[in-house]
Amino acid sequence: TEHMGQQMETMASAWLMMELTNSPYYLGLLTFCRIAPLFFIALLGGVVADRFDRRKILLGSFWGGAIVSTVLLVLARTGLIAPWHLLVAAALTAGLIGMNHPARDAIIPNLTPKHEWMNAIALDTISVRTASIFSALLAGSCISLFGTTPLFGARTIGVLLAAFWLIRANVPATPGRARQHGAWQNLGSGFKYVLANGLMISLIAVFALREFQSEMSSVFLPFFADKILHAGANGFGYLNMAQGIGGMAGLFGLATLGNFKYKGKLIVFSGVLAGLLLIAFSLSKVLILSIALLILATSFSTIFENV
Repeated sequence: TEHMGQQMETMASAWLMMELTNSPYYLGLLTFCRIAPLFFIALLGGVVADRFDRRKILLGSFWGGAIVSTVLLVLARTGLIAPWHLLVAAALTAGLIGMNHPARDAIIPNLTPKHEWMNAIALDTISVRTASIFSALLAGSCISLFGTTPLFGARTIGVLLAAFWLIRANVPATPGRARQHGAWQNLGSGFKYVLANGLMISLIAVFALREFQSEMSSVFLPFFADKILHAGANGFGYLNMAQGIGGMAGLFGLATLGNFKYKGKLIVFSGVLAGLLLIAFSLSKVLILSIALLILATSFSTIFENV
């Protein structure tokens, strides 16, 4: 529910920004506000997740997300919402995600036996991808019928439901090993390890570039749907749904390959092909063709990220 609400709010923010400004520049700025804080705060989030109660961290991020979404809902209902509100909300949401995801990833081993960790991670990933498919369809239809305003309330509901289930979960206490040293010492040790490991630096750089490319291509989907493909809000929903389907297809494709050889070649091949497919998508003026190209591009991008 949390991911569905977040996806719907993200789509609503992008569509509303296009309506308010009619400017690709502001859509790009919205993406910057959504990404930049995440990279910096996620570093702090990892340290915090190792030192404090992970359930409380998650609940705090849930309540913060609910407040941000409710404020946007009130501003949209009253007609007072402005582009800068969306930019600030995107930055605050990125900060909350930067605290949420490290705690969320770290809490999985506390909730499942060691031999079930990979299954739990796979199930979590599949649930996120599935939520993105259904939320994209719902958001596109809702924007077409009722506008963007109701979608801001959807995230608040999703966050509250997620908080309810988390409160009921039996979460063991956070291990105290990390508290044997200072927070800055832990963070410094992490930096030293990364800087001393060329492969780790390369992986982080590739992930950062891929995340930036993914967000930048997604944020301009309102313009593609409305101005180029002339498919309106429903088309916007279909394009976002295509990304979810492509992600699922990529994950299932990797699962069928198992522990195979030539992983390096597959990384290069899938990365290059994903880029070429995105270029083809940018040139398409037919909705069905654009959906197919986006499914393929996202599928190979998912393979590139997860090999």
